[in-house]
Amino acid sequence: MNYIDLFSGILGFSLSAYWADMKFENHYISEIDPFCCELAKKRFPDAINLGDIRNHKEWKLEPGEYIITGGYPCQPFSCAGKQLQEKDDRNLWPAMRGAVRRIRPLWVVAENVPGSASYIKKTIKPELEAQNYEVWPFSISTRTLRAPHLRCRLWIVAHSKSDGREGSVCGDFENGFNESWAIRESSGALDPRLSVFETFEKRVGKPAVLRMDDGIPNRVD
Repeated sequence: MNYIDLFSGILGFSLSAYWADMKFENHYISEIDPFCCELAKKRFPDAINLGDIRNHKEWKLEPGEYIITGGYPCQPFSCAGKQLQEKDDRNLWPAMRGAVRRIRPLWVVAENVPGSASYIKKTIKPELEAQNYEVWPFSISTRTLRAPHLRCRLWIVAHSKSDGREGSVCGDFENGFNESWAIRESSGALDPRLSVFETFEKRVGKPAVLRMDDGIPNRVD
């Protein structure tokens, strides 16, 4: 299996794959921000940066099966902006759609803000279904994952109907995840199954008071 992390940014999707102990023959990213590119070199030195997703037709990829993930830019959909959606030139979903059409991955995982709900319904889901994918849009709040702040995100998981596979891989994936973290925790790795407060209290032995998203600002330090 090969993996492409589109709009890789600070490598959240890549880090999640690493935490889940997923193994890939080739790990690709697509990023143009200078800081994020340098971060990728440091965190995932073996990953190959394909560059600007708008140039996906020029990418030279190894043949094989692929997973594609991507948090396409939220600015065209965020309630903090004008929500112009497809009329906003920062909307890069069409580029991601083009990459999916060309590469034909087995799995596509995308993420965006709640303001993209109507665009997902009227555009993204039908376009993926037209490419013979089964598509599941759903919402996950950080609160359900025991994060110390409230933030909702919309997710799209799409699976190719033409791969000829049957059954679910979720059970094996979950077992592998738990086993891999039992090993990694012994070496001092942070366990994503625990909240930041639980991790601190478990390791230090007392409750944590930490700065956090939407919490105590750093200027009071």
